[in-house]
Amino acid sequence: MLGWSSLFAVVLLATLPGTGEARQLSLAPGGWVEVSAGTGWSGLSCRACRTTLRRGPELRVGMGRYVRSGLRFGAEVGGWTSWGEDVRDLVGHVHLVGGARPGDGRLGLRGGIGIGHYRALHPSDGDDIRSTGLGFQLGLDAYLPLGDRIVVSPQAGVSVTSFGELRNGDATVSKRAGFQLLRVGVAIFRR
Repeated sequence: MLGWSSLFAVVLLATLPGTGEARQLSLAPGGWVEVSAGTGWSGLSCRACRTTLRRGPELRVGMGRYVRSGLRFGAEVGGWTSWGEDVRDLVGHVHLVGGARPGDGRLGLRGGIGIGHYRALHPSDGDDIRSTGLGFQLGLDAYLPLGDRIVVSPQAGVSVTSFGELRNGDATVSKRAGFQLLRVGVAIFRR
């Protein structure tokens, strides 16, 4: 439901009347802050794992600085969760991020590198499965300016984390594990 509501809100906001000049986004050097909400599908992969993608809500917060027109860098913190089959899945990440919007186009590219953490809690049997590792993210976003400082930005992307050990309490389940998060969402971006 969140996905359809988000899409409807973006379309509604993008069609609000306004002058062309008022809807141009200033991307000159300066600070930015972004809050993004959406839905994501995440899964764990390792030799002993049954990989299935689970759907759940996702939230991200980022801030940083435009170093020149259309090129920004910063940091982002995000989290995703899902509950099903007596398992609570949690994914979190901290990334250094960058984004570029070529020319005056409405589409932008984003990427980042950082640390991700996966945790699965099984209340019925007491298992606490977790993995932490290095990861990256790649994605696309669209810019729908609401003025010279506010943007609604539909986004789609993937975060992948690997090189981590999968543990259940103090026991090692797998020496190598990875997890991925596919996401779609909408961000509110302020300059």
